[in-house]
Amino acid sequence: MVNLRGFILETNNFRNPSLEERLKVTFVSGDNSLTSIIGESLKRKFQLNILPQKRFRIPDRPSDIYLLDLQNGENPLDKVYKIKAIRPESAVVVLMTQSQGDQEISGLFGRAKKQGLIDIQEKPDPSQLVESRYTNDVTELASKLPKHLYGVYTANGRLKNTYIVKIGGSIFDLYKAKPDILHKLLAAIVEMHKHHKVVLTVGGGPAQSMAVDFKKVLGLSDTTYEELSRGQLTNQATILSDLLRQINPDIVAPIPLEYMEFVMTRGLITGDYLEKKIPIISLVPEIPELGIPRMPSSASDLHTVALAEYFHCAKVFFVKDTDGIYRRDPNIPNEFVREMGLPKSNFFIRFIYADQITTSISRIGLSPERTVTDGHLIETSAIDAFLKSKYPHTIQVVNGRNPNKLSEAMDGYKVGSYILKPYLPR
Repeated sequence: MVNLRGFILETNNFRNPSLEERLKVTFVSGDNSLTSIIGESLKRKFQLNILPQKRFRIPDRPSDIYLLDLQNGENPLDKVYKIKAIRPESAVVVLMTQSQGDQEISGLFGRAKKQGLIDIQEKPDPSQLVESRYTNDVTELASKLPKHLYGVYTANGRLKNTYIVKIGGSIFDLYKAKPDILHKLLAAIVEMHKHHKVVLTVGGGPAQSMAVDFKKVLGLSDTTYEELSRGQLTNQATILSDLLRQINPDIVAPIPLEYMEFVMTRGLITGDYLEKKIPIISLVPEIPELGIPRMPSSASDLHTVALAEYFHCAKVFFVKDTDGIYRRDPNIPNEFVREMGLPKSNFFIRFIYADQITTSISRIGLSPERTVTDGHLIETSAIDAFLKSKYPHTIQVVNGRNPNKLSEAMDGYKVGSYILKPYLPR
């Protein structure tokens, strides 16, 4: 146990959940011989669903494991990235021949493997073998696959379900009009914590909007603006801590900024610790030994992405006052749309690659005081950090007005919108 002037970190022994029920495996292949032999082996161990490539669609909740038989001329990586975005614990194993591995496209699969998104297994090449030898080799592969798939899933799946959840400023903005929303959202997060490891961060909210206005209208210095931002995010974290204590005081673990370097450099927030506590973090300090640079206090999205990288999290949740990502902010009243020069038509976007955000959607919005602001959805600096990061591959935007949406998203159902890393050089 570590006690820092009242800030207590303690751990407990955590037993990883067992895989008592049979796992669901989706096998996608256009090779009838491969499908027959491997399918017979897999169905003895798993709940098996076999699909031809042309019927391969992403369901509302992906399977536990995907076994993808790579066909010449096909590139399933777009679907792979979307599967991993919806449900990071889903394991994806790609079967490819040695000759396919020598092709240019294999570099993309190699990159995905390095990122921990897929596993690659070599399969026999029917064009290089006589039929009897091919059948024998496929049979040998089939005998090894059940154990291998199980191993990939347990290494990639339920043991790593830690999420960074940022309660956005737009949720705090609702404190007068809908005061029950934040209470219900936090109560739902406490319930989710029974099954998921959660780290909470915060957005600026109403006072941060005022600081932005003061900077624009009064010409506040950058130093003063950053001081105001730092104080506001600290206040927001304090508010969350207080409200969470009213629900369950035993799990709340606010970590003040002045303790963050000590906590992070010593690795005090472990998986065991997260089973017992929900840390609430406002900001991340500059920590050169961890490769964390100095970041503006006003860039709360950037701090959130930095935490995801530090904790090796695959996914970050942005909880906002919107169902997801749209062509333009759906909360802008119609009478302001034309005045702000925005397109009249609007549409929902389920998936978007991070490098498309600055060109494909409008990030102009209105503050609660009806002043025009930019950088909505996600800060440009956070997009850049996300693209350069090693571990997070998805930022998911969900509506905090309906806490069930966040719960469904954590359980691996298709909810809200997803910001993905591009898999092709752009």
